[in-house]
Amino acid sequence: MSEFKRDLSLSSLASFFNYLGQLRIYSLIDLVFLLIALKVSLYVFIGILFLHIGFILYLEHQHNHTYRLRFPSFLWIVLIITGILIIWKMEVLGFLIASYLYTKKKDSSFAPFSPFFRGAQLFFLVAGVIGYLHILTWLAFGATLTRNAAGDLRDVEKDRKEHLRTFPVILGIKRNLSHVHLIGLLLTTILWWSFTDISLLYLIIGLLLEVLTYHLTPR
Repeated sequence: MSEFKRDLSLSSLASFFNYLGQLRIYSLIDLVFLLIALKVSLYVFIGILFLHIGFILYLEHQHNHTYRLRFPSFLWIVLIITGILIIWKMEVLGFLIASYLYTKKKDSSFAPFSPFFRGAQLFFLVAGVIGYLHILTWLAFGATLTRNAAGDLRDVEKDRKEHLRTFPVILGIKRNLSHVHLIGLLLTTILWWSFTDISLLYLIIGLLLEVLTYHLTPR
């Protein structure tokens, strides 16, 4: 009986970390630094987090990887609708369209452009806060696009097996560049931090948490 309880406990712990990893805590930390740089109100801060997490859960729902446990299908709907009601700006529509197009990554017609759609998500969210002409709006677009392209370099072997036609696959790259996306993530967090007035200590804590949570996501 004790062995059964131990196995059950280990199984529950594994499930917890599977779900936690799918939320991509490292990405949330990066987004938090960006929102601090934007000096958003707590109300907008929560709304954008709801939209982001709702997108992540919808992405998992659409891709349905066998090595990731399923979240309740209604959860992403609740989060997205709540985020829309909180923000309630035209730019949210741009975010939603870009999010939907990104989830079409398994379609060979959309896969090469997935980094662009990921960058567009942040572009519209930031533009909805500070406008289209601010430097951070365009940095959010360019830096996120570049970082997501680095993610395709990280996953090239898996993407080839899953028949995803990302740019690295199209270019014939054979092996993963394992740490390039993590490096990109740390660099974008440092970039957002440079627009804030928070202390270096908080940046170091944030970067450490990103590194520690990065490999929790089942891949």
